[in-house]
Amino acid sequence: MQAPIAPSSDALFNAVVYTNGQPVAQPVTDAQWGALVSHARNLATAARQVGEAAPAADGEGRADWTRWAVEMAAASEAATRAAEARDVNALLESGGRLYATCAGCHKRFLPED
Repeated sequence: MQAPIAPSSDALFNAVVYTNGQPVAQPVTDAQWGALVSHARNLATAARQVGEAAPAADGEGRADWTRWAVEMAAASEAATRAAEARDVNALLESGGRLYATCAGCHKRFLPED
C-alpha cells in the first residue's frame, strides 16, 4: 500500500511547515498548488483502491478497514478542495484529518516491529 500512497501523503503532510509558530514554507505558485491538487486526487483514488482491497478477515476487521478507507478518501477529497481553493488553513485541517486516519489504520492493521 505504501507505494501509491506515500509520495502523495508526504507531499500533503509537508506542504505547510511551521517553525516556532511561524510559517516557513507553504505553496505559493500555480505549480505548487497544482501539484498538491494532483497529489490529493491521487490519494483519494488510492483510498478507494485500498477500500476495495479489504482483508478477508473477520467481519470486524473488514468493517474497520472499510471505515478507515472511507475516511482516507474523505480527507483526501477535503485536501483537494483546499488546494483548489488555495486555502492554507483548510489544507492544514485536511492534512491533520488525513494523518489521524493513517495513524489509526496503521495502529489497527500494521504489525508492530
